[in-house]
Amino acid sequence: MERATLWSRMGHWLRSARPGEPDRFPTIGDPLGPIGGGGMAMCIQYSDELLAQQQYAFDGTLTSIDGDTVTFEVHHWYKGGEGDSLTLDATGLTGGPNTAIEGTPLVEGQRYLATGSDGFLWACGYTVTFDSDLADHWAVLFGA
Repeated sequence: MERATLWSRMGHWLRSARPGEPDRFPTIGDPLGPIGGGGMAMCIQYSDELLAQQQYAFDGTLTSIDGDTVTFEVHHWYKGGEGDSLTLDATGLTGGPNTAIEGTPLVEGQRYLATGSDGFLWACGYTVTFDSDLADHWAVLFGA
């Protein structure tokens, strides 16, 4: 499966992630296959190690949703970016027919801690609603 397809089909992204609690992010079914539902969503197990490997990580507010494309106002870069905005592909996370299973669609105006690679927004606990304790953890993890 191509990387872009895998990440665009990921599920269960908006959990209140807490580092050190891996049981809150179990792999659901076969991590390389669908877990069912209309969105054919899939998920991988959350880990700080995989989080640290993301191409970019940031604190930002979702300013627009246009189909599966989302734009964030970036408040702080933890890794891999510059500038005050970022536009990403968020297929399966914007409320359309492919919204990730168990996931709540992204909400315009909501603040997130977000990660991604190759132009795609990551799911499965790697993009979560903003939490100051988690933001502090990300600052330590990313050294930013």
